[in-house]
Amino acid sequence: MRTSFFGKILFLPPNGTTLSLFGKRLVFMSMNKESIIKNVCRTVSLPETKSAKSVETTLEIMKKTLESNEDVLISGFGKFMIEKNSKRRRIRCTNSNAYIAGAKKVVTFWCSPSLVKKLNR
Repeated sequence: MRTSFFGKILFLPPNGTTLSLFGKRLVFMSMNKESIIKNVCRTVSLPETKSAKSVETTLEIMKKTLESNEDVLISGFGKFMIEKNSKRRRIRCTNSNAYIAGAKKVVTFWCSPSLVKKLNR
């Protein structure tokens, strides 16, 4: 679920669904693990089980690398990095009491310049 700029909750329809909004056609497509596996299967001409295993292995290697606080650089695509956020002061909405939220680590992604050029054509 996501919220729109109107503040209402939007429910995203399944992949490939076409809707018309303000006279424009919108096609909802998102890339998930299953669609990546199918693309690998078509592109490399591998059976779906081998494609699934290769994608799963690649993602596991990326997860383990990020868990060990190392960056993952994919040439021509981008860089996944671990950043540490410090403690911060927050206010609870329900009773307006202030509290300190603990430090945490987050994964950030930076696009490579070549990918940015391709996207902005």
